[in-house]
Amino acid sequence: METLNTTTVNSIKKVSKKSALYIIDKKVLITPRAIIASDFETYFQCDTPTQWTVNGSGVISLEVLENLKNVKSVEINFNASPAYIAFPGRKIVLNDLEDPKQFPEIETDYNTEKSGKINAEQVAGVLDFLCKDDLRPAMCGAYIGADIVGTNAHILRWSKSEYSGTPFILPRAGVELIKANLKNVKFWNVEQTKDHVFLSADSLKISCLKIDETYPNYLSVIPKDNDGLIQINKKQLSQTLKGLKSSMNKHTQQVTITANNAELINVTAVDIDRKTEAAQDLTANVESLENGFKIGFNAKYLETVCSNVNSDIFSISLSTPNRAGIVNDEILVMPVMLNN
Repeated sequence: METLNTTTVNSIKKVSKKSALYIIDKKVLITPRAIIASDFETYFQCDTPTQWTVNGSGVISLEVLENLKNVKSVEINFNASPAYIAFPGRKIVLNDLEDPKQFPEIETDYNTEKSGKINAEQVAGVLDFLCKDDLRPAMCGAYIGADIVGTNAHILRWSKSEYSGTPFILPRAGVELIKANLKNVKFWNVEQTKDHVFLSADSLKISCLKIDETYPNYLSVIPKDNDGLIQINKKQLSQTLKGLKSSMNKHTQQVTITANNAELINVTAVDIDRKTEAAQDLTANVESLENGFKIGFNAKYLETVCSNVNSDIFSISLSTPNRAGIVNDEILVMPVMLNN
C-alpha cells in the first residue's frame, strides 16, 4: 500500500469510535509496520504505507490521520522532541502524546486454526439483515458455516458457502469492515481460536471477538413447497412502497398484497387509527395463486429486500398467508397478520 487511501481511513473510523477510554477515543496507533484501530472487541489493522517513514510508535487522533489520507510522502517521528508529522507543505507538531504501550494489544494465540477462506460479497450481502436487538445476540452477527446467513427473525438471507472450517458467528463490526473493503478484497483468509476470529487479506487484518451463542436453526423456517409465485418489477414495487408510506401505520408499517388475477396485484396500506388508506395496482406475473389471495408484509422489510435483490425482477414464491415467502431463492420474508 503506497498511500493511506479513503477506503482504509473509513474502515479505521468504523472501529475507532468515541470511547470512555481516552487511549482509543477516536484514536489510532501508528508503528513503523502498521496502523491499528481498536474498540477492544474489534481490531482493524493495515500495513503502514510504503512511502511513509515512521520512527518509533505513537497514538494520534483521527482528525490528524485525516490529513494523511492519499498523501504519498509522509515523515512521522515519534522519537523527536517534540514529535512531529511532516508532509509536503505542512508540519504537525504532536504534543502530549499518549504512551503507545497503553494502547490495547490485538488478542494473539498461537493455537489458531486455519479455517480457509470466506467470500467477501456473500458476507457483506447479509449486513442489512442482521438484528440490532441486544436481547438476541446470536442474530446480531453473520453465521459463517456451510451457508452464510443473516437474519433479524423477520427477514433472512442465506447463500451456499465454500467455507469448510469450524462455523462461527461474526459480529456486525466485522461484517461492516468486510463490506467497507468489498471493492478491493474478494476473499478473506480465516483463522480462529475458541474466542476470536482473525481475517486477513493482502495488507489488511481484522480481529473480532466471536459471538458465543448458538445460532438459530434457520433451515427449519425455510419453506420447501411454496408453489405460488408473484413476479414484479423491483423498481416499481420499491417506488410503490415508498409512495404508500404516508398512509401506513407508523408502528406496524403493514401493507397487504392481493393477487387479483394472473397479471395484476394490488398493494394497499391502511392506518385504522388515522383513518387513512392508499392502494396501487401493479402489473405482475401471478402463478398458482387463487384470485383474491391476500398476504401482509412489513413494508420496511420489503424495502430492505428490494434493495438487496440483484435482479430487476422481484420474484416471491408463496403458499399460504401465514407462511414465509422466498424472494429470488435467497431471501426469506415473514408475513404479518392481516387486520380485519
